[in-house]
Amino acid sequence: MKFKKKLNKRKYIAIIIAVVALGKIGYEAFDKTSLAIDLINLGLRKKALIEAKKEESHNQEDEYTYVDDSKRYALVGDGEIKLDEKYHQDYIVKENKLYITANKGETWIRIPDDVEPGTSCITDYFNEITNNNIVISNDEVSIVYGGRGSDNITVLSGDIQGNIWSVSTLGKTANMDNEVGYDNMYIDFVDNGKTGYILIKQGYGEIFYRSVNSGVTWDNVTTYNEYEETITLHFKNKQKIN
Repeated sequence: MKFKKKLNKRKYIAIIIAVVALGKIGYEAFDKTSLAIDLINLGLRKKALIEAKKEESHNQEDEYTYVDDSKRYALVGDGEIKLDEKYHQDYIVKENKLYITANKGETWIRIPDDVEPGTSCITDYFNEITNNNIVISNDEVSIVYGGRGSDNITVLSGDIQGNIWSVSTLGKTANMDNEVGYDNMYIDFVDNGKTGYILIKQGYGEIFYRSVNSGVTWDNVTTYNEYEETITLHFKNKQKIN
């Protein structure tokens, strides 16, 4: 009888120990599960925050610029022509067409229009074309224009005879506002036409582009101060900007 009581007592103690152990295991498991849930929630919150910041950045970017890749392709021109009237300037707009002369009006070349999506139709920018937008260098004519609405800034270049033209768009330069473009654009070439500079001004802001292959491609150099200073000084020395 005493043996049976001892056995029951040991049984109860074993049960109590087992219950305590299970309780501890359960608590630890619960604690670990709770920690895991907290970590997951923290991760989700961080991910949500990152996504929110990305979305905010994307929205801000969309408010001001389209992000279009630069592209380049060719157009066929009309060649040199003669105009009936005499003009004293190097470019004229006649019958909704832009003409440029490189020989003081002896012959003229008509600038072709472009209707490729993402580029700028030059007919939409006749009122903004000045001598600053146009350069004749190394037997080639180049014009920079565009940048209003969904139009990226475009560089149109052709041989001096006006036969073959190439169109280059500068990525990330479109302005979402259909009424507001850029205040002034400047283009020029140095080093016998090998190095090209573009300076674009809007208010107090400026965008700089540089080409090292005669305008085949253009690189944004806004983040490189040495080029900013070089380009700005170049146009100041030509008395194109103050």
